[in-house]
Amino acid sequence: MRFILLTATLLIAACGQNSEAPTDKAEELSPEEMLIEPETEAAEAESEDGSEEPPMVIPYAELEGDFELSLFREDAYIDEEGRWVLDLVVGSFAMLPVVAANQAGSGIADMPMTFKTNGSLDVQARGEEEGKTKTNGQGQGVLVFDVFGDPREEIIEVKAAGQQMDIVINVLSAQVNNYSALNTLEGVVHWKELVKAEVRYVPGGIQASYPAHIAALHETEVQLVGFMMPLDTKPEQTHFVLTSSPPSCFYHIPGGIAGGVEVFSKEPLAVSWEPVLLKGKLKIYKQNKVGVIYQLLDAEPQKLVLPDPT
Repeated sequence: MRFILLTATLLIAACGQNSEAPTDKAEELSPEEMLIEPETEAAEAESEDGSEEPPMVIPYAELEGDFELSLFREDAYIDEEGRWVLDLVVGSFAMLPVVAANQAGSGIADMPMTFKTNGSLDVQARGEEEGKTKTNGQGQGVLVFDVFGDPREEIIEVKAAGQQMDIVINVLSAQVNNYSALNTLEGVVHWKELVKAEVRYVPGGIQASYPAHIAALHETEVQLVGFMMPLDTKPEQTHFVLTSSPPSCFYHIPGGIAGGVEVFSKEPLAVSWEPVLLKGKLKIYKQNKVGVIYQLLDAEPQKLVLPDPT
């Protein structure tokens, strides 16, 4: 989808511009500003021939015609019954961005969604009502949950505006890998909290608002655990993106813009597909032109002791 590619392009373009924190392109938050709700106005663009292209995001109230629900994850696939399928390891943390988009490829913001499971997964989403949420400013309803219990199959049923999408979760043994329980580490800011940021497209860039407990982390020292997404081919990196899962594609970042942190490290770090634990100063932005809302500055690697996935 066009708007999905634009989402990722904003993030990658932002991170690939230079090796210094782009403070001239992003505005820092004051404590009051961090709690301000962003405007709902959608950005518009023109094609090379001067004609107006569809907006990246439209409000649900302006939806006309058909729309589609899909799962925004590189590792998800569709089975012979037309259901989305995702394999997840016991002990892992899952983010499932459910995308709503119209026929023109525009994301649909503020679309009501309901969700439920036929098993024991404790699925949560943005909003106060259990089993209900709305798509965010990127047209995504982000479902999050921890994966526990025995290997099994469960189905998450998602409904929106008369459409239903079934997501099959294949729960796999914890012995599949040794980093499935990173979400149980103590003393770190977990991705399930970072993705609670509300991100919206506005003319000229993006805006974001945050829950109070996330806003309070602005310019404080924090620890983050995740996986390196290199921004060039060098074997060592001082500037990269940290994500919640091993990167498989630049255009598929779980959680969207809120699911990635731009990192500037003190010393070059060897590129690795293994998880890394970093400590640094977290900076949060309310808006910018290139698609980054979180930065970790002066990052230093910490000793990571992998938890027992069982």
